[in-house]
Amino acid sequence: MKCAVNLQQEIIDQFWRGNEELELPPLDPLRIKNATLVQPSNGAINFNLQFRDFDFLGYRDTQITDVVGWPEDYDGTKAELEIKAPRFTLIGPYRINGKLLLLDIKGSGTSNVTLENVLGRMKFKLKKIVRDNVEYAEVEKLKLNINISRMHMHFDQLFNGDKQMEEYGHQFINENSKLVFEDIKPSAMKTFGQIWQDILNHILSRIPYRSFFNV
Repeated sequence: MKCAVNLQQEIIDQFWRGNEELELPPLDPLRIKNATLVQPSNGAINFNLQFRDFDFLGYRDTQITDVVGWPEDYDGTKAELEIKAPRFTLIGPYRINGKLLLLDIKGSGTSNVTLENVLGRMKFKLKKIVRDNVEYAEVEKLKLNINISRMHMHFDQLFNGDKQMEEYGHQFINENSKLVFEDIKPSAMKTFGQIWQDILNHILSRIPYRSFFNV
């Protein structure tokens, strides 16, 4: 097998635009149907943030820095990928409800949530799938953990269009972005983890697993 790190990097570099022959859709941006980020209600800021029909950007610029697993005999085996990226971004329609200090937050419109200087590691299992006597792999139970330098959030029509309150809300959230991120991290890891599992399975479901090996 090729160097596992180089192989995974080649997959990103080759397939982020999609591939018509493999019927692989573009992976950057990748359209996601829905997702939710939740901040618990025990802090100064708490909210339920819902996205729908939004785009994930950042796959194309992701670098693979370490790979564990991916053996030739892979059914049910554990594997890991370590990644770094300048940013991950979610862009699209949103709806938010919650509180900022003593103020009610409500709004819906277009949003941009960007994580900067991402360092992450994902752990998952590789399941063997056989179609027409050809073996493929499927990623399941992916768990993602990432650290960032900062997070930026922008929501059109926050506070239902009150510009003064919208400016104050954005300033407060972004000045405290690392604290906010730590609070929403469990739901953020679930959201971004599902995105990465979908990306990996888009690719692995179309490329026979054995083609990764020089046998």
